[in-house]
Amino acid sequence: MTATRAMARAGMIVSGAFLISRLLGWVRLVVIGNTVGATADLDAFYAAFRIPDLIFQLVAAGALALACD
Repeated sequence: MTATRAMARAGMIVSGAFLISRLLGWVRLVVIGNTVGATADLDAFYAAFRIPDLIFQLVAAGALALACD
């Protein structure tokens, strides 16, 4: 396997993992939203997950950029 193919494969793996993670995160939010309802508790939950979610997105984007470089 050439280095270019290996890098392309690594990029596809990271992209796929990122996509799966985002889909599972969406399912998590739907389930929690339906369970808790539109309350202040749900707003607090969303606010608490904004910073960790942003950090994950930055790390995943950096890994993808490195894999495709």
